[in-house]
Amino acid sequence: MDFLNKLILPFLLSMVLSSCYEDFEPDIESSPVLCMNSIISPGDTIRVKLSRTWRWSEGRVGDSAYSSGIDVNVYGAEVVLFVNGVYKETLREINEDCAGADIPAELFPYYGSYYVKGRKEYVAEYIPSVCDVVRLEAFSDEYGSASAEVTVPSPVAIDKIEYEISDFRHFDYDETDSFYFEMDLMIWFTDNYDSTDYYKFGVTSSGVEKGDAGDIEYSESLSFRDVSREPLFKEHVSVLESVLFSTMSYNIFSDRQISGKNYPLHIRLEDVSYKIEKGTLIPGKGESRFIFNLSVISPEYYRHVIATWIAENGSLGQLGSVGLAQPVFAFSNVSSGAGVVAAQAPFIAELPVMPIVEEALQRKER
Repeated sequence: MDFLNKLILPFLLSMVLSSCYEDFEPDIESSPVLCMNSIISPGDTIRVKLSRTWRWSEGRVGDSAYSSGIDVNVYGAEVVLFVNGVYKETLREINEDCAGADIPAELFPYYGSYYVKGRKEYVAEYIPSVCDVVRLEAFSDEYGSASAEVTVPSPVAIDKIEYEISDFRHFDYDETDSFYFEMDLMIWFTDNYDSTDYYKFGVTSSGVEKGDAGDIEYSESLSFRDVSREPLFKEHVSVLESVLFSTMSYNIFSDRQISGKNYPLHIRLEDVSYKIEKGTLIPGKGESRFIFNLSVISPEYYRHVIATWIAENGSLGQLGSVGLAQPVFAFSNVSSGAGVVAAQAPFIAELPVMPIVEEALQRKER
């Protein structure tokens, strides 16, 4: 009988605790607030995106000209720019369709839903400089006000780029020269010793390049897979998280471990593919290149990305998703509590691929 009780009791409990369910919306008073987003770079145009917060029950937000969904963009607002405490200008409202046409704001509502999903932003004439303290203040009759302030950081140069290639293969076809290899790189830079700095790193390719060399036209392409395992990219991942969860690292990091030092980022590129159509392997004429971007980012940028990582990949976020921890909220430095105004200072370095291929071919022929 004791054996049966052990079986029956859990069964009854499961019947009591299990039931039908239905969607409902908690009757919580909430009003939409103004959301402001902008990433400011020295020497580049200041662009501000204004939207509003929304309840999940309103539906999915449309994110392109071809998708359905609610439109949360805020039109007709006033966005004011201050630099180093001095008023500069009131930003101009731009509404563009996906073809890039500049549509006057006052005519925009009449262009239909196709244009509603285009780019909407507020643009400044002033071009920011390093160390500018930029303050943005936005006002909307319907959603209230929002303001934020950020300091534009100074860029840090990439000192040099070292690389080694392996598993080099060359296939000479009638129409195409194709090269495949793996690549290990060391991207050297020197951190500032007198400040706390935050960084973002990325590597891209120039994609497809077309041109001519004499009477021969050529088309070349470069692609690869970035599988970098740089330790600094995982400094925000705890040992416990790396063991218990399938975590992903972001290519952002601080200078906590390298303050004031000369340091190489260890970058690993696999499945590198370089192709030149028409069989035109012409020394010195290749335009394809690797593009390395080392950006110093503002603390607000760093905190926002880290908060996003914690919510989506960290232990607290994963436990919170199943109700075992408090939810993780996104970081915001905007007065309304919605959005982020951040800054970055990029430094771009390029590495042409043609000399790498020529060097590998010469070694192979020896």
